[in-house]
Amino acid sequence: MIVAIFFISFLYVTLLLFLIKGIGKLKPFVLESLPNKTRFSVIVPFRDEANNLENLLQSFCQLDYPETQFEIILVNDFSSDNYKPIIAKFKSSLPNLRCIEAVESDMAPKKAALTLGISKAKFDWILTTDADCSVPKNWLKAYNQKIINDAALFIAGLVKFKPSKSFLNRFQCLDLLSLQATLLGTFGLKKPMLCHGANLCYAKSLFYELNGFKNHQNIASGDDVFLLEAAFKKYPKKVSVLNSLEAVVTTNSEPNLKALLSQRTRWAAKATAYKNNNIKVVGLVVFTTNLLLLSLTILSVLGLFNVNYILLTFLIKFNIDALILYPTARFFKQESVLKSYVLSGLLYPLFSVTSVFLGFTKGYTWKERKFKK
Repeated sequence: MIVAIFFISFLYVTLLLFLIKGIGKLKPFVLESLPNKTRFSVIVPFRDEANNLENLLQSFCQLDYPETQFEIILVNDFSSDNYKPIIAKFKSSLPNLRCIEAVESDMAPKKAALTLGISKAKFDWILTTDADCSVPKNWLKAYNQKIINDAALFIAGLVKFKPSKSFLNRFQCLDLLSLQATLLGTFGLKKPMLCHGANLCYAKSLFYELNGFKNHQNIASGDDVFLLEAAFKKYPKKVSVLNSLEAVVTTNSEPNLKALLSQRTRWAAKATAYKNNNIKVVGLVVFTTNLLLLSLTILSVLGLFNVNYILLTFLIKFNIDALILYPTARFFKQESVLKSYVLSGLLYPLFSVTSVFLGFTKGYTWKERKFKK
């Protein structure tokens, strides 16, 4: 048992040291004054998001980019709320805004909505975000610069949660910061494995060359990571990350524990369909480490194992996690969430193991739709 503890801890520390090395390899992004040459079609699928649409559309109004160089396509995915007056309110402010209706499809709903939106897009570059997000004013300028300077075909953007005063929000912010660090680190190592559909850009021609979402059309989520896998396999030198605060999309954290577990169950459920072995290895190391900590805690409480070993294991994890979380929090200007770092770290093994277990064994509900495992 002691040998297993040190072996798993060694693997976890090694993994995070590699991620730290990868982050260090990324060149800082500085926004330049370049011609606004790229034309974007921004696709936003939505379902029952009347409470969030106004905030999103207001952020679109603040975009510092010629309105002739981008369009916004909202795809209504069979909403039952009163969203139409909200969209109508912004018609004059956003003349390049249009809303289309989703159609019944054999494809998973979000992927069907995105595919429909892309088929209606007038421009050559697709940018996706979610209805519960807001975008920064230089969002399009930053992507334009990345496309011009890097000649990339697929660009992953970053996401952060809007902070609040609740512990659950800070817990989720810390969790998302760890995912952003993993995203940045793996891109820096040229072995990308994570991206977010809430902030993603790719050439429309690439989407069709990769057959869109057809190879994983029945999986409810994964419109981002599976596309990244295919893009990197086809064009490894054309896949890039936009590591800039100028292009970070802000979204809402889940309002309660039930919603959070449902979200993470959905994320975990797609893991068996990953083709990228690197993400499987990373996921296995992280899961095994959290399972080890949870098991040791239970055994120590029952008096079946020396408590000093669990204290040592937690100490190792807390310190190596801090080396990556603290600078990531500073980069996102979210240092305030670090006050919940210790308590979150103590609770995270239970949360992580529970999420993975549910993801591999149970169906879930998303947007009032039930999905089977």
